[in-house]
Amino acid sequence: PGPIHGAPTYHMIILAPGLDISWFFDTAQTYWDLFRPIVTTQVELIDFIPNTQSLAVTVIAAQESIDTLRSAISGRYPNVYFDVIVADSLGSVAQQFSERARRGLRFG
Repeated sequence: PGPIHGAPTYHMIILAPGLDISWFFDTAQTYWDLFRPIVTTQVELIDFIPNTQSLAVTVIAAQESIDTLRSAISGRYPNVYFDVIVADSLGSVAQQFSERARRGLRFG
């Protein structure tokens, strides 16, 4: 992906290993209805975003795996905006997405 100028062209939510896509839709349905991000467990999908388009990635992961994911994504894709939601509990993730949707904020 290319650099972001203003708002990113695409928004992708990457679920860390162990999180299921259906879990995301149960947890963040209102957020998804509002913003319609790409939801995946595959970081490699970033390769399909052309360098003429920009991308922001929201990663949902446990605290101990965030640095690894940040390095993997930012190291390989330096133009990607990196956003994090720490998956301490299902309730806290749901609360963060609900608050973002309520405030109209795609990113934290």
